[in-house]
Amino acid sequence: MVAATRYCPTFVVATTIMKSLITLIPAFALAVFCTAIPALASGDQAVQSAPSSQGLTIVAEAAQQTYTVGDDVKVDVIVRNGGTSDANIGGSAFDLSSFRFVVLDPSSHPLTPTPFARKLLGVPTKVKKNLPIKIGAGWQRRYEFELSKMFALSEPGMYSIAVKRVVVLSGQSDSSHRATSQVVLLASDPIAVTLTGSAAVNTRPAETPPSTQAKPASRWTIAFVRSGDIWMANGEGNEQRLVIRNGEAPSWSPDKTVLAFARKGDVWISDPNGQNQKQLTDSASLEAGVNPVFSPDGKWIAYRSWSQQAGIMVREVSIDGKTDKELLQDGEDPAW
Repeated sequence: MVAATRYCPTFVVATTIMKSLITLIPAFALAVFCTAIPALASGDQAVQSAPSSQGLTIVAEAAQQTYTVGDDVKVDVIVRNGGTSDANIGGSAFDLSSFRFVVLDPSSHPLTPTPFARKLLGVPTKVKKNLPIKIGAGWQRRYEFELSKMFALSEPGMYSIAVKRVVVLSGQSDSSHRATSQVVLLASDPIAVTLTGSAAVNTRPAETPPSTQAKPASRWTIAFVRSGDIWMANGEGNEQRLVIRNGEAPSWSPDKTVLAFARKGDVWISDPNGQNQKQLTDSASLEAGVNPVFSPDGKWIAYRSWSQQAGIMVREVSIDGKTDKELLQDGEDPAW
């Protein structure tokens, strides 16, 4: 569903000016509200905002970052006009059908829209009115979507959500004095929403090692570090999503069912989706637990460690964390 609301910014605006602005809002915008705010607030960026977009950007915001499985998950989508002139972004009859959602489940697989989503975002077969939608300079339009009705969010874990919108911009008249138009694709940065609790079916036992139950990641899945967190993307660098907070030096097991990583001087492992995180080492030094790498059989993880007595060394820890032993001294950056 899409909610309709309106609010004004914190700065003072003369009452007479506000009344004149309110009269400009068309009656058909029941599913949307405009907000007078300073355009492009700090930190809000879109993946794609070329000069041809006339200052338009799109941002996705979750009502909250963590939900319980079965909760109503809501996402706000904001289209902002940071340009210096008004922008016509399309027709009212195709307003919702211009949106496309990319939702990845905790295993990084794209989810299929539900019949509700297909109906909500479907292109109308009959159009009675198709009035132009205008966003004033420095204004924005906000849409509220009930994501849990649009996609089956049925298992715990971290979901990645990105939104795209096709915008038809009105251009200048050509030599024949006819108005031209331009089609632009706006894309939001992906956001992460975490669901806690138990899945409806096939709940994994808490004590089962990740390597025996987890669904393997795609062979082309890339794990990388961004701003102190571990992210993943496909082989082309697309479908980026946050999977582990506060981690570094990710390393895949040979079968890609377990991800090893370093966190505050210790070696940790998790499923490919960032779930079932388990600490394998317990070091007093932040210089330990660096650069973990799996053995070819996936049963051991070698890593660089450090102690005040022995200095730099290479150690290895078993995948269950029960055995942690020194391999050699005065060595670092192991590789099998």
